[in-house]
Amino acid sequence: MAHAYMVLRQFEQALAMFANMRLHTKRSSAYVTACYARLGNDRKAREHAAECLLQDPGFSVRQFMSKEPFRNQADADYLADGLRLGGLPE
Repeated sequence: MAHAYMVLRQFEQALAMFANMRLHTKRSSAYVTACYARLGNDRKAREHAAECLLQDPGFSVRQFMSKEPFRNQADADYLADGLRLGGLPE
């Protein structure tokens, strides 16, 4: 469901969904990074990018996006841009 909020660009709702998750994975950290970046909260975006990189030091936007299923390429591009904006490496 949080993924759907991202596609709809409802970042506050997506963050609320991620906050209620019990397990925080590199995937959820990446999505949270993009949400905060899109909301203009650079500090929080960088915190979650660092968390993502702690979980997977080899994380790259390109590799991550190759495993994320999107029907609409524009939605995938928007997420990838948000990940980069949040400080995650290409």
